[in-house]
Amino acid sequence: MRLFELIKKILKNGSSVVLLFCILFSFIIFPSDLYAKKSYKRVLKSWTRQKEVYGRDDFYASMKWFVTYQSNEFVNSKIDKVTGMYKYSDQKAGQFLQAEKEKYDGYYGFYISFYAYDYRYSDLSAKDSVWELQLEVDGKQMSPAKIKKISSLTPFYRSLYPYSNVWSRHYIVYFPKKTKISNPPLTLSINGPFGHSSLKW
Repeated sequence: MRLFELIKKILKNGSSVVLLFCILFSFIIFPSDLYAKKSYKRVLKSWTRQKEVYGRDDFYASMKWFVTYQSNEFVNSKIDKVTGMYKYSDQKAGQFLQAEKEKYDGYYGFYISFYAYDYRYSDLSAKDSVWELQLEVDGKQMSPAKIKKISSLTPFYRSLYPYSNVWSRHYIVYFPKKTKISNPPLTLSINGPFGHSSLKW
């Protein structure tokens, strides 16, 4: 839409055809990301994985989970969305950016929306949880360093992770970074008596 508006303005002002050609050529040669950041929705989709497990005879899913990896690209896009949503000043936006970056300093972070057929056994943060999470990085398995349970699914979380729903439980899970490899392949697995599932980035 911006491109068409720009063309109309140029033609209306009687600008040269050469100028118009140069602008059109720049839009063809250079990605639109130079003029507008990737939309949050696109970035969210690129860093989110999901899977359903059917281990029952009644055709209901035993478990279903959506997971968004808190990659640098995703966190930056999330920061842009939140600061724009609340119209933060430059100072407050900078504070929010620093706080958000510090959350994942030294950790691989994942937002998890988890549904299990039997709600009683769907709490991943419980000490006696029947489910176990494992992250494989560079051939090594590791357990979560901490699991933060989101007690209330507020409109804030729904705006950031629209796949979240009231039938699921929601968490931010942190795994320690123990490798110096930049952006290694990651495999997040969940295992329990009602099913098994793995997601890869």
